[in-house]
Amino acid sequence: GANSSTFTANNPGTYTCNVSASNGCKRTSNYINIFNGSNTSVAISGNNSFCRPSTGNIYTATLLSGANYSWTVPAGATITSGQGTNSITVSYASNASAGNISLNVTGNCGNSTVLKAITIRTSLPSSPGTITGVTNGCNGESKLYKIRQVRGADSYLWIPPAGATINGSSSSFATTDTAVTVTYTSAFTGDTLRVKSINCKGSSVERKLRINHNPPSVPGVISGLTNGLCNQNSVYSIVAVANATSYTWTSTIPGITFNGNVSPYTSASNSVSVSFGNFVSGRIQVNANNNCGSSGSRTMTVYARPALPSIINGPISVCDNQLGVVYSTPAVTNASAYNWTVPSGASIASGQNTTNIAVNFGATPLTGNVRVRSQNVCASSSYRNLSVTVNNCPRVGDDGISEIKIQPNPFTQSTTIILPDEVDASQCVLHVYDLFGRIVRTIRNPEGNNVIFEREDLSPGAYNLQLIYNKEQITTWIFVH
Repeated sequence: GANSSTFTANNPGTYTCNVSASNGCKRTSNYINIFNGSNTSVAISGNNSFCRPSTGNIYTATLLSGANYSWTVPAGATITSGQGTNSITVSYASNASAGNISLNVTGNCGNSTVLKAITIRTSLPSSPGTITGVTNGCNGESKLYKIRQVRGADSYLWIPPAGATINGSSSSFATTDTAVTVTYTSAFTGDTLRVKSINCKGSSVERKLRINHNPPSVPGVISGLTNGLCNQNSVYSIVAVANATSYTWTSTIPGITFNGNVSPYTSASNSVSVSFGNFVSGRIQVNANNNCGSSGSRTMTVYARPALPSIINGPISVCDNQLGVVYSTPAVTNASAYNWTVPSGASIASGQNTTNIAVNFGATPLTGNVRVRSQNVCASSSYRNLSVTVNNCPRVGDDGISEIKIQPNPFTQSTTIILPDEVDASQCVLHVYDLFGRIVRTIRNPEGNNVIFEREDLSPGAYNLQLIYNKEQITTWIFVH
C-alpha cells in the first residue's frame, strides 16, 4: 500500500521522515531528510559594510541539512567562491554599490529569502570614547572595561597592558564587542589599556586608560574609646578605604583579641570588636590590603585608666568652719571609683570613692585644691583640680553659734525653715544646692523667719541649704524622703 503526507511551513526546520511499504509478506522502510524552509530559520553573518575595491569579504548563513543556497549580491560585487553553499566570499569593485546581499534557501518543502543590508565605508572610524572601568589592577583580579559603540566601526582592537590579558589573550584582541575583561597577573606593575575602532578603511587613533598598580591608601583616623579599657570590650572602626579588600589589625598589648582572634587579625570588615585584659597602655593599629599589597599603618594609643574627670562642680569660695559643702563630678566611662582630696584643714565628711562628696572646712583661711581622679582595677587617671578659697567669714549673731533649723527633717511633702531670731528675713537669700553643686531652688526676701518650703519636683535625697545675710553665710542640710 502507499501513504502520502504533506509538510507545511507552520513548523520550520529539518525533519526525518520514515517511509514504509508492505506486500503482506515483507515490510521495508527508508528514511529521508525533509527541509521545511522559513526565513526564521536562517540568518546571515558578516560585516554590514565594505570598502571599494576589496576582496575576501565572507558572508555565512545558518547551515540547514538538505537545503540549497542561492546568493545574489549588489551591482559591482562578485561572488568569488561558495555559491550554492551556506558561505560565500565576495569581491567589491571600485564601482560597487551599497544594497542587499540576498539569500534564497530551498528545501524539500519550500523556500525562504533572507536579506542583509550593507553600506559602503568611505573613511576611517572615529576614535572610541572614554574607556570606563576601575583604574587600579592587582594580581589575580579580573575587571570589566567598556566603550560606547562607535559609528562607522565594524570591530574594535583592544591592546592589553603589559602583564595583563584581554578575554584571555595576552596579545591584541579584535572583537565586535564594546566590552572586554582584563585579568591582571603577578607581572603587572602598571601600564595603559588601549583600544582602536576598525573598519575596512583602517583603524582610528587609540583611546587610552592608565591602569595603576597601587596598594590602598593609609586608613583614616581610628574611631573608638581611648581610655577606661581595663578588662573591657570596645568596637573600633575606620572609614572604608578605596580599593581595599581587607584590613589587618595588630596591637602591642599582651592578651588583646580582635573579634576573638589574637593579633594580627585580618578581616574584610572595616570595624572590629577588641577585648582588653589587665594592662596599662599600648597601641592598636590597622593596615588596608589588596592584591597589590598593604598600606602604611594607622595607629591609636589606648589606656587602661579611665579618662580624666571633665569638671568639678561646687563653690570656689567658702567660709572657715563651713560644713557639708558639696562637690561633684560627672561619671566617667568605665570608671569604678573616684578618689578625692581636699585642702589642708578640710576633711571629707562623706562620699569618698563616689562622684559626690561633702566637705567640712577647718578654721584656717587658705586657698587650696579640691581634686578628683577616676579609677579602675588597672590604673587611675590624673587629677582634675578646682581651686577653692577658704574665707574668714563673719557669723550671724555675736556668739557665732546661730543656726538654721529645719522642722521636720527629713520631710516628704513640705517642711519649715526656721531662720535665727537676729536675722531680718526681708534681707535674706536662701539657695538650695543638689549633690552636683547646682542651685535647684532660690528663695529671696521671705516675709518672715518661718519659711514654708515645698518639695515640688525635688527627688529624694540630700540637699545643701545656704543662707546669705549681709554677706554672711550659714549652711545646713535638707533631706527629702
